[in-house]
Amino acid sequence: MKCGLGKEIISEYIYSGNFSNDKKNGKGKLIFKTTHDSYEGNFIENQMTGKGYYIWANKDSFKGTFVNGKMDGNGVYKWKNGRIYEGKYENGIKEGFGILKDNINILYEGEFKKGVPEGEGYVYKNGLKTKIKMEGGKVAKNSDTSFGLSTEFTNRRGNFLITIKFFWV
Repeated sequence: MKCGLGKEIISEYIYSGNFSNDKKNGKGKLIFKTTHDSYEGNFIENQMTGKGYYIWANKDSFKGTFVNGKMDGNGVYKWKNGRIYEGKYENGIKEGFGILKDNINILYEGEFKKGVPEGEGYVYKNGLKTKIKMEGGKVAKNSDTSFGLSTEFTNRRGNFLITIKFFWV
């Protein structure tokens, strides 16, 4: 019976970490031989459960909470192209409030359902923020997809008002 620190090497994976009652329990590291993915974090009864860090072979990664081997709770998913999702997961799927951003800017902030933006949220473009309604990951037909930004400028001839309207395509 395995108990304490140890290593397990089988055809599917290499595990090094804590064992209790012959099962992976506590902190450990798992390297999958066929996919070259890896996980480092907490285990309960052989399952990735608790805080952990998963790296896929393509260099995408997730750091956050796992339940029974799936992303569940708060976490940060990073794609190798620099895009980042920070928010809630349920049973491995984006569900609840989250923020999707690229290397520099926030792209969408709001609710996610079944892995895609759904409901009210905000989109950002060129540093400007607008409220938007999403349905199934797309802008809802009845959503106001434009907004006005009023800015007052002063020049030598006096004050004048400029209104800029942005349209989202």
